[in-house]
Amino acid sequence: KQTQTAVDDLTRVMNTANALIVGIDSNGRISIWNHAATVISGFSMEEALGCILTDLLVANSFKDKAHQAITAALEGTMIHDIEVKLKTKDGELLEVLFNATP
Repeated sequence: KQTQTAVDDLTRVMNTANALIVGIDSNGRISIWNHAATVISGFSMEEALGCILTDLLVANSFKDKAHQAITAALEGTMIHDIEVKLKTKDGELLEVLFNATP
């Protein structure tokens, strides 16, 4: 019961956060998508889940930088405040700070 309560609490915090929170698997595919991610990007959870993060959200000129940060995080290094441009569903580019954690 405590484990389920902790999971429920974490889910509630994640879904009420004003920040875009996206989780990926070891192949870079989106596995977690919060409400703010939908509001900011315009992509629904259904559209995003299973997509490669960098293909869906990162502007072409920032893909290498994002790939390097993701690779480092998957290898155990925490990455903070990397500036990237996020591309929204309607094609708008938004400057964001990208953090990646193992």
